[in-house]
Amino acid sequence: MRMKQLLPLILFCLFSTIIFAQNRTITGKISDPASKERLVGATVVVKGTSTGTVTDSLGNFTITIAPEAKTLTVSYVGYITRDITIGNNSSFNIQLETADIPGKEVVVTSSRVSESILSAPIEIEKMTATEIKSAASGDFYQSIGNFKGVDIITTSAFFKVVNLRGFGDTRSLRTKQFVDGVDNEAPGLNFPIGNMVGSNDLDLQSVEVVSGPASALYGANAMQGLISMNSKSPYDFQGLAIQLKGGGTTIPGPYYDVQMRYAQVYGKRKRFAFKFTGEYTKMTDWPAKNDSLNRYGNISADVNVGASITQTANAPYCPTCPVTTAQHNTYAALTGWLAFNPEALKFDPSESHSGFIHIQAPGYREVDIADNNAQNIKFSTGMFYKFNNGVELSAIYRFGFGTAVYQATTRYQIKDFRFNQPTLQLQGKNFFVRAYTSIENAGQSYNMALAGAYTSVAAAPAYVSAFTTAYFNTIQALVGGFANCSTCFDGGQNQWVLDSARNVGRRAAQSAWFQPGTKIFNDTMNKLIHDKNSLTGAEFFDRSALVHVEGQYNWDFVNWVDIITGASYRLYMPNSEGTILQDTAGAKIRMSEVGAYLQFTKRLFNDAFKIIGSIRADKNSNFAAQVSPRGALVYTYKGRNSSHTFRVSATSAFRTPTLQDQYLYLDVGTMKLIGNLNGLNNVYTQASVTNALAVLNQTSTGSNSSAAEAALVAVNLAPIKPEHLTSFEFGYRSEIRSKVYIDFTAYYGMYKNFIGFTRIVSPYDATHTGGNPADNVIAGYYSNLQTWVNSPGMVPSWGGVASISYYVGHGITPYINYTYTDLNDKNISSNQVTVLSGFNTPKHKINIGLNAAHVWQGLGFSANWKWVNSYQWESPFANGIVPSYHTLDVQIYYEVAKIHSTIRVGASNIYNNMHIEAVGSPQIGGLYYVAYAFDISNFKKQNR
Repeated sequence: MRMKQLLPLILFCLFSTIIFAQNRTITGKISDPASKERLVGATVVVKGTSTGTVTDSLGNFTITIAPEAKTLTVSYVGYITRDITIGNNSSFNIQLETADIPGKEVVVTSSRVSESILSAPIEIEKMTATEIKSAASGDFYQSIGNFKGVDIITTSAFFKVVNLRGFGDTRSLRTKQFVDGVDNEAPGLNFPIGNMVGSNDLDLQSVEVVSGPASALYGANAMQGLISMNSKSPYDFQGLAIQLKGGGTTIPGPYYDVQMRYAQVYGKRKRFAFKFTGEYTKMTDWPAKNDSLNRYGNISADVNVGASITQTANAPYCPTCPVTTAQHNTYAALTGWLAFNPEALKFDPSESHSGFIHIQAPGYREVDIADNNAQNIKFSTGMFYKFNNGVELSAIYRFGFGTAVYQATTRYQIKDFRFNQPTLQLQGKNFFVRAYTSIENAGQSYNMALAGAYTSVAAAPAYVSAFTTAYFNTIQALVGGFANCSTCFDGGQNQWVLDSARNVGRRAAQSAWFQPGTKIFNDTMNKLIHDKNSLTGAEFFDRSALVHVEGQYNWDFVNWVDIITGASYRLYMPNSEGTILQDTAGAKIRMSEVGAYLQFTKRLFNDAFKIIGSIRADKNSNFAAQVSPRGALVYTYKGRNSSHTFRVSATSAFRTPTLQDQYLYLDVGTMKLIGNLNGLNNVYTQASVTNALAVLNQTSTGSNSSAAEAALVAVNLAPIKPEHLTSFEFGYRSEIRSKVYIDFTAYYGMYKNFIGFTRIVSPYDATHTGGNPADNVIAGYYSNLQTWVNSPGMVPSWGGVASISYYVGHGITPYINYTYTDLNDKNISSNQVTVLSGFNTPKHKINIGLNAAHVWQGLGFSANWKWVNSYQWESPFANGIVPSYHTLDVQIYYEVAKIHSTIRVGASNIYNNMHIEAVGSPQIGGLYYVAYAFDISNFKKQNR
């Protein structure tokens, strides 16, 4: 599908966003019939649309509706959702009965219109405002991992990555994340950056998690699902809220978190509103201590010291030259002495050639070269204005600043990272138009592997100098001076002198390595982390940006079917100045995406049966157009005391290769990591090169050289292209007697053009040997490369999730959920090009928990025990096994409504089960905290 073919659909969708219809305003109040308390923050939505509001601090609401609106859906956490017929009424007094059934919650993300979880056409979970604040771990973002089908990978204190339905990664490449509909993808890295720029606990109204393909509505990379965080409206939640939290970890180290929110509506007609939120968090980061993976710069080399001595002796000299007259005289005399004592040039008996010494740098632990003072600062500010017809204009600015560790092809110290995101939005009862830009600045970030390696390289001359000085001084002392030892070592005599000199030299040289904390170490590191040339420095430079515009219209004037349409445009503007991507010497990279979608929903038999169809077309400037359809059937049977919903769906989704997949160019010394936008020709598989060199080493005869060349396997790698997923899903949800909630989903997916990575060998040009490329490989003239490719075979994945919760009463709800995920990687493993799938997901996972609100007066608590099966980890940075682990999170809190306060005490991983969640990442231990929150808008008020 070409751009000109997409244009009519895009224009149609964008034009539709400016259509308006007549409307009217209705008001009401919502309360608890037993306590007579008004319910603050209850959700009121026009059923089947995205039009909605929440009750204010007195439990009152005002909502503007279209003439054809027939039903209001009213919901509140801990209460049974009700559908209210509107009719000709303009004022309502609504009472909700107590319950705690998750399926009653109203969500928007699944279909871009409001609907209960019970009737949603896909697998979706919701975390309410109450659950966000009472998250047992003390961090709602971490507690998202307590949902079925969701995995959280922690690579550092503030870099937590959400993965859905397998293909766990430290970058979450197949999952999207939104804050109030705004994508918080890092424009240069192309993946969500955790919650470093998200909302804080005080401002979050809800978090919705869609598990499964969502490209039909959300476009590229919503392949495994998405996370949608929704903040509180300043019109509905006014006043001041502050939260202070402190504690410690088992590293050990302190933990601090300060949050605030302020919102106010101004003017007699209450049209203008202002909101500000902020958060500062600081803790000692979890250290990565795997000595084989998290030690950087432990390089080795063979240095020709003999040649260096001769070169110095023959160099030009003068009193002001690099080689002084005194140095020349010393080295000239030493060269003359060595000519008669060649045995003394055997610095290292393990070397086959005289004059060489073998250097093995000890390297540096990650804790020595990383900034372990993790911190995160984020704030947002917004101005809002409501027009007479219910249309709202908002201008919002979000900012994030942080220091953490990011793991990808290596581990990066993200230091003073900054993220700016201004947003402008116009939203009505049935439409929205939104524009925003995301601008990132990597600050003083750096590649820790390169920093360690180049620090060792910088110290190598001092090592050689210390060794040779101590070596020759020892010989001179033991033989009584060189003049007395013209031929001391002829015939192998006096070997003990050389052995002693070698031992003294090695001991002296070891102290030459730059020690962490010393001035020379700090000066060297400071120079490296401000050098953008990857051949000499370690700076991670990123000043990338993106611009995004989108719109959506709900055709609510069409009565016989529900229709929504929308369109979007995005422009990527990466800028790494050659430190990551192929944008050196002023070269600019630009990539754009345009897309449009259409969804219809037909309700039959008094809404018992629902047919949903969606289709989206997307065009990336580097790839062919992608079409993502989705079809779903939902049937709900309502018995006397129960409700049962069955759903089936078929969905297509896709993932666009990231900017790094396309344009990466990073030399890490032993290997070059490169993008594959244009393909690679005349390269050899790494496995075949290993086999060929093994054949060659069997003997040095010419016949074996021919046999070695015959073992090489040459390949031509096609340019990378988008990955596709076709998924089939069956689901069942049930609510029984307003006490039991059951949710089950099974799915089967087929990946086409699966994106994996491979390691290959590229020969230098034939001038080295005068022969063909294979001759160069056999002679050792080649580069090791790592790049991304598509697997030609179909890759199947399947799984299932199930959960059950039971409302006991008195606000207490225990629950259990189970996740099963699997993959058949035969077509990946047997292919000579694609090496690793990176599935990185436990086959089995269990969560057992308990939520309890207002058990006795203001007392509440929550707990979650998690067990994760061991699993294979495959990534560009490291491969291995993530051992099975289990954790327990607990929180107890007490609300004092009269003073708008809540006190919380809790712990994450309370029994300190040290565990890793990715190979090469740190071990995560226990975190213990105490918190105090003051929140005027959080508490219900008595009916007045």
